[in-house]
Amino acid sequence: MQSTNPRDVAYLFRDYARQIRKKASPADPSYVKICVATSRIEAWAEHHFPSFVQLSGGGGGTVSKSLNMNDIRAHVVEGERKRVQERETQKRLGLKPGAPTSYNQLQQEQFPLGLMAIIAGLLILVTGSIGGVLYFLASKGYFGGV
Repeated sequence: MQSTNPRDVAYLFRDYARQIRKKASPADPSYVKICVATSRIEAWAEHHFPSFVQLSGGGGGTVSKSLNMNDIRAHVVEGERKRVQERETQKRLGLKPGAPTSYNQLQQEQFPLGLMAIIAGLLILVTGSIGGVLYFLASKGYFGGV
């Protein structure tokens, strides 16, 4: 009588399972079996009706779903929702999967011009230093007489 939908039934079973486990005595020879059985009920309820998903009934028989963002699992679900939305956007635009969809993403994927300039400068510096050392050694006769 207390339940009006499958989620309420699962949570009712879960609550009763918790009460049974709380009343179980460790001295009872069946204590481990009781704990295992009640834990399986809780795991089933949590798997099929996750507690971080909050349902609220609106007017006219509509139900809205929200995530409890204090639970880390909600962040995983939200991240997956965003990835799916991004893939759908890419399909709609006719882009390859993983292709950048915005100018900022395109800029982030390009090799930074400043970094290329630093690498080129270091390469010139190292090449010039090696050339200078070789010229100095050649002028002192380390490579044989010229």
